[in-house]
Amino acid sequence: MNKIFKINVIVIAALTVICAPIVFNAYSVGDSTGSQEESGRQRPASAVETEKVQRRPVSRVLELLGETVALEKITLASQVDGIVAYCPWNAGDIIEESGAELVRLERELYRIDVQRAEARVSELDAGAILLHSNYLRQKRLYEKEVTGEEAYEKARQEYAVKKARLEGAKADLQHAQARLDESVINAPFAGVITNIHVRRGDSIRSGQALIEMMDPDSAVIRSAVPESSAGAVERGMKAKIRFDSLPGNTYDARIQRIYPYLDQQHRTRTVEFELSRSAEEVIPGMFARIRLELERAPDALTLPADAIVRTRDDKMAVFVVEEGRARRRIIEKGIRQNNLIQVFDGVQEGDTVVTAGADGISDGEEVRVIGAGGEGGGKN
Repeated sequence: MNKIFKINVIVIAALTVICAPIVFNAYSVGDSTGSQEESGRQRPASAVETEKVQRRPVSRVLELLGETVALEKITLASQVDGIVAYCPWNAGDIIEESGAELVRLERELYRIDVQRAEARVSELDAGAILLHSNYLRQKRLYEKEVTGEEAYEKARQEYAVKKARLEGAKADLQHAQARLDESVINAPFAGVITNIHVRRGDSIRSGQALIEMMDPDSAVIRSAVPESSAGAVERGMKAKIRFDSLPGNTYDARIQRIYPYLDQQHRTRTVEFELSRSAEEVIPGMFARIRLELERAPDALTLPADAIVRTRDDKMAVFVVEEGRARRRIIEKGIRQNNLIQVFDGVQEGDTVVTAGADGISDGEEVRVIGAGGEGGGKN
């Protein structure tokens, strides 16, 4: 019995030694096959959309709001008291020429004052002439020692007093004439009546507002440029202007005036635009929408803004598709107009750039172009 047991043990041990390499080799073969299958699998090409790099005119545009105002605008007031004798105007009446009579006061009292002043001047002037002759005669006699110093001094003093009175009377005449002239208010420029404060028969006081007017041809569009763009505006820059009250019309304009300071409260700089042509329909108070062209490149190399990605070191780059692979190119950008960006380096006209799917790819990765253009195409 013991012999049989020993024989069995020996047989099992022998079989173990013989079969172990076979099992090990079989396991190794199976593992190698699995590894080969895993290494044979390749990452699928990333799907991307593309567009071509093209040359186009682009411009940097600033959108502004504005208001139409008249530079020539005035409120005329009376410089004297009186009763309004003439004021036939209504708001909207056109004044054809500068100097036209707008308001006239009752002038009789002022005319009488002028006449009195003229009479006084004439009287004193006649007396001054006589005293001047007497003074000259006494001076000659005194120089010849025919008369004494007392007579000479008396004649001189009488003439000096009369002359001073004459000068005072002339000043009074000028004042009376000025008051007479100020009883008539004339238009300082041709324009339009915008408001009337008095009517015929009204009693007015000096300094009281009488009439308002403005010159429509002096209308400008005034706007506030944000501080961030204030340094970029220059006189003569072109703009397109639309008015909410004149739908469908667009007007060419240019910057006529730039204020030399920044509004401290709103952090803006005021600019004024002048329309390139006269437009009677544009009137003060109209709300304006302005497109100001700050910069223009007539033949810029452009690509969609969607194509730009940021690198880890915060540089701007795009992926250019070449032979089925995405090649990263560092770029420098210029003007942006809507979704188009001007570029200076890194790409050439006709290059195909990735516009969708760029965030998930890396430099040199295989890509599959989908969409309109394919690798050689793109959206126009």
